[in-house]
Amino acid sequence: IRLLVSMANEMATAMLAGRFENKMSEALRMRMAGLLASGVAHNFNNLLQAILGQVALIEMQTPKGSPILDSSQTITEAAKRGAALVSQLLNVATNRSSSKVQSSMADLVSGSRELYQSLVGKRVRFNVDVENEGSGDVLIDPPQLQQVITNILVNAKEAVEGSAEGRVSISVHGVKIRAGEVHPDISPGSYTRIDVSDNGVGMTAEQQARCFEPFFTTKNADQGTGVGLSGSGLGLSAAYSIIRQHDGVITVHSTPGFGSTFSVYLPMVDNQSNSDDIGSTLRNQKRDARGVLLLGMESGVQPFVSSVLESLGYASRGVFDLRQVTDTLSKERERWGVVMVDTDGLGSQAVGVCTQLLSNFSDIRIVCVGSSLGGRGSASMDRLRVPRVQFVEKPLSVWSVEAALHKLLQSDSHDPSDGSGSMVETSSSGSIPAEAV
Repeated sequence: IRLLVSMANEMATAMLAGRFENKMSEALRMRMAGLLASGVAHNFNNLLQAILGQVALIEMQTPKGSPILDSSQTITEAAKRGAALVSQLLNVATNRSSSKVQSSMADLVSGSRELYQSLVGKRVRFNVDVENEGSGDVLIDPPQLQQVITNILVNAKEAVEGSAEGRVSISVHGVKIRAGEVHPDISPGSYTRIDVSDNGVGMTAEQQARCFEPFFTTKNADQGTGVGLSGSGLGLSAAYSIIRQHDGVITVHSTPGFGSTFSVYLPMVDNQSNSDDIGSTLRNQKRDARGVLLLGMESGVQPFVSSVLESLGYASRGVFDLRQVTDTLSKERERWGVVMVDTDGLGSQAVGVCTQLLSNFSDIRIVCVGSSLGGRGSASMDRLRVPRVQFVEKPLSVWSVEAALHKLLQSDSHDPSDGSGSMVETSSSGSIPAEAV
């Protein structure tokens, strides 16, 4: 008995050490991806913003039928693809906040059957098996979950390419998981499981261990590094990151020559306990002021933003810090109705500055622009998700800025919470002095 106990302890120690090593390796990979994203996204988005902005202004001044419009459309599409790659990389590297709602994965998958069929193609036998009763509801961001399923389906489609009898299937059903049964990071309980299976080429053990790494791909990959020579190699890593942000896990089981199965586990929610007030009834107060103050804008970005605002009929003025904003609003209250805050320029002080503006000026509206608004500390940024604030991700376009300003300025309903002048909680340290910015 003592020998068996000793052997069991040794085995348990080895298993725990292996899990810890895997977690450390995974954390290191995600950290490196985060460093890469933070180093690239900001500057790259500023370049793309200048390209998209100038193209949009050219299109607005070019008559219909001009060949210049065809050239501008080509530039726009290329810039948008670049922006999509940055956004996908940020999804991998950061915990971007999202709007989650209680939904049924069974309904989501069933309603998207035709979309999935068109994605895998007519040559591939495609099947959907949905268990409506046992799968239960989950708390998800539906567009992000659609991205996850789409990314896995694209991987499955590529795995069966060239096969005369290629098969891809999706199944949704409910499962009960015991502690440590699937993954050490998820708690025991009821989960909705989504399986995407194919009978393609399959993966080796080494490929399975690396398939969720950013930039890793088996398609046209360098033999030494495994980094893809074509494509982004971010599909599965983006799916993995999104599922982790939903408190779930994604696993893979594969055998070379016999196909692969990717399984997504999402925790079910208790219908009786889901009392989050997701849809706020507060709406914006109507404003007649048309001016926009630009706070924290970099010198290379501000001229473009000013041009956009001018083309939309808004006056603008650049301001350097919170003190100058406060002085300007106090002296020219009727002229300025909106403050556009560049969260990249202000960094960690952006939330505090916006909070103080909302508290001190009950009729002011704020547009926050940045490379990754959700990734800059979602708990702090969520404090600003109120009717008086709109968010626009870089790279900016004429239309995204126009939509944000329209939502802020065109509502004809008075906000009942404006009476006290404060719509957000202030930090425990009190107000932020102007000298801090």
